[in-house]
Amino acid sequence: MDLSLRSLRSVIFAFFSIWIIGVAIIKVASPTPDFSATFPDECPPDSQNCSGFGIWDHRTEQTEPLAFSGSIEEAMDSVKEWASDLNRASIIHSNLTSIHIVDVTPFLRFEDDVFIHIECMEGNTLIHARSSSRVGISDLNVNPNRLDSLISHMKFGGSGSPGC
Repeated sequence: MDLSLRSLRSVIFAFFSIWIIGVAIIKVASPTPDFSATFPDECPPDSQNCSGFGIWDHRTEQTEPLAFSGSIEEAMDSVKEWASDLNRASIIHSNLTSIHIVDVTPFLRFEDDVFIHIECMEGNTLIHARSSSRVGISDLNVNPNRLDSLISHMKFGGSGSPGC
């Protein structure tokens, strides 16, 4: 085996070793929060790794809760459909009115928490959502874009009849 092939193998081995160690450190440094009994906090005002609309209004064009034309059950079914369309997402917790989804970035496997709460207010089904990165100081606009995707999906769902 010549020297250049051996060097190439060493570089590839070193790269993958560093990548695996980096992913392991990120996993250990970012435990899964438990949102089964409480809602997540508001995004800090200067945060660049958190976005939301409704009660978590931060870094999104949609500031108010999203009105959904259908029941709470239809809204939750539509949210679950959206989550299943995400490539690397899994549902951590779900009940009748809230859902906690973890979406994982492709290369470094950063875990982002997406929390969605659905409520009935004055006969309207309203959706509040928050998406945040667990570690880091910036999300490179991943979280606002993820919420835009949710909004687009939810606008085409429902039965067309307003009301919860």
